[in-house]
Amino acid sequence: WILFESVVMRSALFFVFCLITVGLRESNAHDQHAHQHDVANTGAIHGECYFDDILGSPSVGVRWLYETNLFLSPTTNPTKQIGPSRRLGAPPGHLPTYDGRYNISNLPTGSYSAYVAEPTFFIRPKVSPHITIKSGQDLKHNISLNLDYSSHVLLPNQWPKKPEVCWYQTFEATGINVVGASINFAGLETKEIAVSVVEGTGNITKWNAICKRGLASFGKDTDSWTKWRSGECPTKPGKEYAIAWCTTDGGGMQPYWRKKDHLSYKHGNGWDSSGNALDFDITAVVFTDNDGTILTVRNRDGGNGILKNNWFSTMFGQTWTAKGTALAAMDVFAAGAAGKWDLLFQWTIHNGSSPMAPQIGSYKETHAAYQAAGFGLHGVSYNPKEIPLIPGRQYTAVWKVINPPPASKGCNTGASPDSGYSGHAWHYDTKTSKWQAEKASADMTVLEYV
Repeated sequence: WILFESVVMRSALFFVFCLITVGLRESNAHDQHAHQHDVANTGAIHGECYFDDILGSPSVGVRWLYETNLFLSPTTNPTKQIGPSRRLGAPPGHLPTYDGRYNISNLPTGSYSAYVAEPTFFIRPKVSPHITIKSGQDLKHNISLNLDYSSHVLLPNQWPKKPEVCWYQTFEATGINVVGASINFAGLETKEIAVSVVEGTGNITKWNAICKRGLASFGKDTDSWTKWRSGECPTKPGKEYAIAWCTTDGGGMQPYWRKKDHLSYKHGNGWDSSGNALDFDITAVVFTDNDGTILTVRNRDGGNGILKNNWFSTMFGQTWTAKGTALAAMDVFAAGAAGKWDLLFQWTIHNGSSPMAPQIGSYKETHAAYQAAGFGLHGVSYNPKEIPLIPGRQYTAVWKVINPPPASKGCNTGASPDSGYSGHAWHYDTKTSKWQAEKASADMTVLEYV
């Protein structure tokens, strides 16, 4: 059976009302452009988005990506279709289904890419390229997230009786970077927990850390997580590593765990703070770069950005330094005036360190996905050859509001509370008709093809 974590359930009652109301508006707004197309040249797409409860044992079940977002971007003829979005498990105009399903109809035939993201949650975003919509076809297209490790089954009374200051879980790397980890605690006697990926031989408590960050969000009976950007926690596919959770204030913790059996994760096991191997797996998930994409820009701390004074505008930008060879996807938070979250964006990419640099490729137009009152998440994706990049070179993404409603002629893009970005944000000053460089960075994600 499928378990819905408290991080989902505590927001479910609020979102039931919001998603019904918003979904009705979203359904009409998202489909009004599509209804202009010739029905004979349209198709549909539906599917499920999830990750495996136990990596390597799909029969155990999956964790649905409820309240995560899916963005579908056309590759060709962008003027024919504004890229639709869906809140997974919350079909427009209907009651939430509390799962990871989506359904989009009346799509012009052609090539698309899909992007699954929710920066406020613990997951790694994923792009799914080369989707072809054919006339009269309802394509089933499932999307599963990239994992190095997963044992995400919470069972009653399944946790160690004694709190300890450290817990470990070994795993075999499948990708080139660890980019996130989540754990579920049954008991906590601490306010500070550091998370490390460690490597070595012999006593696991002596292994060397290759990366370390504090938990960005944690508590009992919920997903307690941390995130990294690609390159901060490099790994080699096929090599053994361990994820380590250790308190820094001397307090103890009791994670959920699952006793080993024939359905358990096959390439590792849990360990206690004394370095003893356990016949259990820690209830945790480790996300990785194992599909040919990397997370170049990312807010590692969650949230939907900090609204800054004088940032309300019709256009924004963000400069970053590429690490990959092509752009895969982007997302950014934006707040409209008068509670208007469902603004239409037009995206362009520029070859240089400012919005005035020459444009690369075609523009794309997208719908937002509802986040909170007045807040939308805007996402766009690309197939591998649409926006080529040169590693080490700076580029600038620009997004502008198109066809704004009278109540919100622009928006405010949130600034990232996280540091270490390789560029900075821009906003267009409507009074001077000039671009202004900002010291802060926009709260956004950039995913690139390796």
